[in-house]
Amino acid sequence: MDILLLSLDLGSPPSSGNVQDRMHWTQERKLINEWKKRVWIASNGKLFPPPREDELRKVTLIWEASKGDHPDEDNARRAAKRCIIDLLKRRVRRKMPDGSRVEIPGLLPILWDDDVAHCKIEYRPMISKRKNLTVEIRIESTVD
Repeated sequence: MDILLLSLDLGSPPSSGNVQDRMHWTQERKLINEWKKRVWIASNGKLFPPPREDELRKVTLIWEASKGDHPDEDNARRAAKRCIIDLLKRRVRRKMPDGSRVEIPGLLPILWDDDVAHCKIEYRPMISKRKNLTVEIRIESTVD
């Protein structure tokens, strides 16, 4: 069973994982807040079926860019993890400036968690004249 749950057209892709790794925490926070707005606008504020612990959901990153301008798979996954995947999780752990960690609800709780038991991430680079990122979330199968 492969049901398309949501398709988000998010415009220009985020900075690569390597660039994000070197960001100051305030710049990273600004980047995440920008992506929160993008994801919320792209979803039209719709409510979706809540994730279940026994469900596997597939996230496909369709990364459009000119030839030779695609990040490698690891870089694309890291970039999407911070800016998009964490916003789609049921609960998100955040590190506060004082060093403590808090757990908050996700923006669009579509994924139970981003571990391999609950989420399968697929990266598909496509050659295009424009830079664009589309994220598709599907309910792939039931895990027994």
